[in-house]
Amino acid sequence: MWTTSSFLAKVRQRGRLLFLVSVCFAATAASQARYLADTQVPPDAPRPAPVQPKQPRVTTNFEVKKSVELRSVTVGRLTKRMEELAGEAFLKSAKDPIYIQVTTVRGVLGKPALASAPIILLNGERLLTTRSAGPNSLVAFLPDREKIKDLNSVAVAWIGKQEPTLSKKPLRFRRADIRD
Repeated sequence: MWTTSSFLAKVRQRGRLLFLVSVCFAATAASQARYLADTQVPPDAPRPAPVQPKQPRVTTNFEVKKSVELRSVTVGRLTKRMEELAGEAFLKSAKDPIYIQVTTVRGVLGKPALASAPIILLNGERLLTTRSAGPNSLVAFLPDREKIKDLNSVAVAWIGKQEPTLSKKPLRFRRADIRD
């Protein structure tokens, strides 16, 4: 019985001591926080350098230098394959969708650079829905047939280097040439 009562006394003593230490620690931490908040940095003190995340270096082995010349252009209503390329979101918002597919001269497109991509230009307007449809083929989608004029011009250029890569001989098609 003697050992039991002395054990409880020691536990109480240690608990009080632990409580006092934690109160002192909390008070010290609070006073340091107030001190740091009250101190001001002198105006002529050097500022820490801004931390900029390192950008991984991207290497590309293809540089677009020549114009993208075209062999043929095809315009028509969407087929099953074209619907898959266009995507569900486009199809939901489209009224009378059509596609414009161009075939380029072999080897002109090469491997797309990571910071650029080829884009179809219809009557000088960029078609942002342009996608690759093969090694020498691009396809773009129009949500409404009404954007097609009686006589149309189709060219291709690379985004970012549009002037030197723009097709020198754009292809032309008529509204009547659209496949149904």
